[in-house]
Amino acid sequence: MDVRDSYDSAADAYAGHLATELVHKPLDRHVLNRFAEEARGRGLVADLGCGPGHVARYLQEQGVAVVGIDLSPGMVRVAAGLHPGVVIEALRRERLAVIEHVEREPYEGVEYPSRRCYLLARAKGL
Repeated sequence: MDVRDSYDSAADAYAGHLATELVHKPLDRHVLNRFAEEARGRGLVADLGCGPGHVARYLQEQGVAVVGIDLSPGMVRVAAGLHPGVVIEALRRERLAVIEHVEREPYEGVEYPSRRCYLLARAKGL
């Protein structure tokens, strides 16, 4: 079983465990709020490895243009069901070059709360 299959098989349980975790994590919310202040209006944010989509939803609630992206189609299905107003998509091979570029050259002036959050201001088609 590969990583994708593992997350597919555990998607419902994983989401049940993590989907509301931010409610109990004030420090995480604070860091995401700071990120949102810097990123809001500067382009599209991708929550890479979004899992159940809770971080993407939180950022969207803070006024950030965001898309959740995950390798697991099962996780994408669960996240989209939990957050119908948030764009959640499966990772496609053609997006890897965009992600690799952003990892090498992150957007200037934005403090990233984790390696999962990147500002894709110049990414087209994402």
